[in-house]
Formats: sequence, C-alpha cells, structure tokens
Amino acid sequence: VTWQATHRDKIRVYVDKQMNGNKYEGLGATTTISASHRLWTPVAWTPQVKWTQTTTNRLMIDAGFTMYDQSFRRERQPGFSENDLPRFEISTGVNSGTYAGTMDSATKNYQVAASASYVTGSHSFKTGFTHLWGNRTRIWPSPNAADILQLRFLNNQPSQVVVRNTPIDESIERLNADFGVFAQDAWALNRITLNVGARYDYFNAEVPALAAPASRWVAARQRPAVENVPNWKNWSVRLAASWDVFGDGKTAVKMNASQYVASAALGYAELFNTLTAQSETRTWNDLDGNRSVLDANGVLQRNEVVGGTVNFGQASGTIRPDPGLKRENNWEYGLSVQHELFSRVAVTAGYHRRTYANLAITDNLNLSPADWVPFTITAPADPRLPGGGGYPITMYSLDPAKVGTPSDNIRTYSELNSRLYNGFDLLLTARLSGGTMLLGGVTFDDLATSTCDQRDDPNLLRFCEPASPYRAIYKLSGSHPLPWDVQLSGSFTEIGRAHV
Repeated sequence: VTWQATHRDKIRVYVDKQMNGNKYEGLGATTTISASHRLWTPVAWTPQVKWTQTTTNRLMIDAGFTMYDQSFRRERQPGFSENDLPRFEISTGVNSGTYAGTMDSATKNYQVAASASYVTGSHSFKTGFTHLWGNRTRIWPSPNAADILQLRFLNNQPSQVVVRNTPIDESIERLNADFGVFAQDAWALNRITLNVGARYDYFNAEVPALAAPASRWVAARQRPAVENVPNWKNWSVRLAASWDVFGDGKTAVKMNASQYVASAALGYAELFNTLTAQSETRTWNDLDGNRSVLDANGVLQRNEVVGGTVNFGQASGTIRPDPGLKRENNWEYGLSVQHELFSRVAVTAGYHRRTYANLAITDNLNLSPADWVPFTITAPADPRLPGGGGYPITMYSLDPAKVGTPSDNIRTYSELNSRLYNGFDLLLTARLSGGTMLLGGVTFDDLATSTCDQRDDPNLLRFCEPASPYRAIYKLSGSHPLPWDVQLSGSFTEIGRAHV
C-alpha cells in the first residue's frame, strides 16, 4: 500500500506472509515414506515500511524499517510412537522406520536504513546508513525415549546405533550489529566524470551463555558466553572515473578500483556455538534378538550399546576464534574502452581483476608439520605422468605419539593463501530498428588459487598451488518485440575447455 501523504511525502507499507509445509521432506529412492519427515513453516513474514520525501528539487530523503521473522519445524510422520526408531540398511543406503531428527528453528532480524541524495546537473552526492540486528534460536528435543537417532543394520543384521546429545532446549546465536555508513560523490568536469565513495562497516555477533540438561548419553552442560565472534571494524573505498576521449560522446575510457568486505551473517557465530546437536555411531550387540535397543516395555537396554568417546556431546563445536581474526576482503580493478562504431552499435573491450585477502583458515594448534614422519613412494610408470612416471614422491604419516590427540582448532586467517581473478571481455551491443536488441561477445578468464599455508598436514602442500587454466566463454543474447505487446527473447552461452 502506497500513500501520498503530502505532495512531498510518500509512505509505503508492504507485508509478505507465508505459511508453508512439506508433508514428505526427504522422500526419495533411498528414503521410505515413513522415514521422511514433515517440514512446517508456521511463521514466515516480512513487514516493511518506507518513507520518501522530495525535500527540494535537488534533495531527496528516504528511511525505512524491515523485519524478517521465520520459524520452521522438522518432525516425524504421524502415527508413530517414541518406541518406533529409524532404521538404516548399510549395504543399500535405505532409510526406513521413522524419522528422529526433530528440530525447531526461529530467526528474527530487524533492519533500519536511511539515506539522503543531493543532485545537481554536474554533481551528485549520497550518504546514508544501514543497521541490522537479530538472533536465531534452535531447539533439539529428544527424538524418542532413548535419544537414538538411528538403528543401523548390515545385510539385515543389527550392527550399530547412532546416539544423540539431546535434549537441547535452547541454542542461540545473536547478531548484535551489522552496521554500515557510507558516502559517495560524483562530479562531471568537462569530459571527465569522477566517482568517490567510502564505507565504514561494523559487524559484531556472539553466542550467549547456554545450558542443557543431562540425558541418556551426555551429562548436563553449561556454556559460558562467547562474545565478539567476530568483532570487525572496516573501511572500504571505491574510486571510478570515465573519460569522454574526443568530447563527442562516442568513445569513453572507464576505470575503477573498489574494495569490498566479505558478507557475514548469523551463521558465522554458529562456528563457535558449542551447544548444538551432535551424534555418534556406536557398536550394537542385539543381545535379546528383538532387533531394537529397547525392550518390550520401551526401556533402553544400555548393555547392548558398546563404545563411545569420552565426553561425547560436551563440546559439539571445537573451534575457537582468533582474537585478531580479520575480515576477508577483496579489491576489484577494471579498465575498459567503449566505442560507438556507428549509430546504435557499440563495441566494448575491458579488463577485470579481483584480488582476495585475509582468507580464513582453521588451524589445529595441537598439530604442526614437525608431527609428521616422511616416507617415499614411487609413482607408477605411465606416459600420462610427467617424464613417464617412475619418480619418487615424498609423503607424510602422522607420528603415532600424536594419534588421538584432541584437536585445538582456532579460526584465524592467512596472509599467504591467495585468490586472484583475471578476465578480458570483448562485447558488441546493438539496438536495431524495430526495437531489436542484441548483445554478444567473448570473455577470457582464469582464477588462480594458493592454499600453501598448511599448518597441520604437509601432505596438502603437494596440490596447494594448482596450475591456473584460462577458459573462453561465448555469449549471445537478444530480444525482439512482436505484435500485441509480446516480446521474444533468448540467450546462448558456451563455455570453452580450460587451457593451462
């Protein structure tokens, strides 16, 4: 609904509400109807209000508020009791019985934004901000009377059980702030147009203090708050210029250099949430031969379940944040020349480059390259291998003294790993008589990556810097208006074979 409140003020209200459901989520060739589950989205709505004011013929102001509210629930099919357990046949990969992955999830986000634009004939200035905050809550109830996620059979014989660390009454990730403020300016100076912009981003998330009761397979859990995961403050700049070479509007040179930070959301804080659902596979000895870990009265027979790791379920997440973790970012550079060949037909040649920095990695502080023992194997003789094969290859095995050492993983970043994109475009655009539009051309590009910052496993160094191939992408698209306001359009793309 749009309301023209005054001759300068306009108010727009928008509401999108959905009530969705899937009665047989997961149903497929290896999942029976009974083992599929119901996926309900009882609440999914997005209300929005926006105000726009044309303060003067040069100044426009707008502000708005948006809320995102969505919840969903996974549950087993009706008609099953807590004594009915999921079954999995290892030899065929078929799921049967019932479903035990019940979960409730609710996400609520709120966003406010405002901006002001000032435009004259040769000058354009815009500034504004956005601010997003919210949280996600998940609940994992006990799937059945025994917190059993699955009974596993091998050739129809009892083999294993999968246990789960439920119930978890509340697991939360909280987004405290995803805030950005920006300003951008553009000037037209004779035959040159300049664009300058800057943006400041602040992103802060946390996992609050959490707790869960004891269950059949895990003791009670208390989790302290994990704050500032992450706590990023970043500046970005954007520069661009265009030059009308001959002053006739037919030939232009365009350049740009812009910095962007990687997007982030609530899922980032989830990396450090140590109170989430976790499962473990254990040996199952079906002592009474009833093909269930429950007896006739539905009571768990713990003596049939063998094995398990120490402190199972106590830490479902094992990654710590590096206090100095930097936000991934990239720089984009571009240079292009556009020329009008003749009326309504133009050709463009361009070069694009993107470099990435602060690439995130996970480092196990309890392992280092010194914990690996080298050994040598010989490559097989094969004409497809360099030199026909037969050369020695050094590989590494973990020192037996380090086998079973608990991991101490930290989320950090690398100053050595890199990613680099280069692309070259040659495009032709045409606006023909009768309203026909054509766009065609070719792009040559490649993406070079390096992951040689391997702090835990030296075996991964062998393929850490693969050869960077280039490929050709051919594109053609167009549209043509037909009678009765009908438009015919189509596109064709061919990706050529990559070459080193």
